[in-house]
Amino acid sequence: MERIIVLGTGTASVIENFNTCFVLEDSNGEYLLVDTGGGNGILKQFNRANIDLTKIHNVFISHKHIDHLYGMLWIYRFVDMAMRKGTYGGVLNIYCHDEVAQIIRWQIKNLLRKEQQQFIDR
Repeated sequence: MERIIVLGTGTASVIENFNTCFVLEDSNGEYLLVDTGGGNGILKQFNRANIDLTKIHNVFISHKHIDHLYGMLWIYRFVDMAMRKGTYGGVLNIYCHDEVAQIIRWQIKNLLRKEQQQFIDR
């Protein structure tokens, strides 16, 4: 990896800081997001770091704690919208434990509209 971009260094009960997560960038400009924070603040952190979310194709979620996992729903929503608009090329790969994958699927199937679920597991 060429560069580490820290998106947050907070703790699970953050108020002023963003949850711990970071992006690894390789020499080809490819990104790997490690953990997703605890909510929609991840989108703001990407904006602050000047990272185009349509360039994120690989996400690693280390474990099921809220402050590492819940930002994934917001990333999925963004990617889904970009895919439906034709502005996201490729696929979004999520690397995680089976239990984390079940939580992500549950969130998508129970919290998002039917048309927002078309790309899960494809």
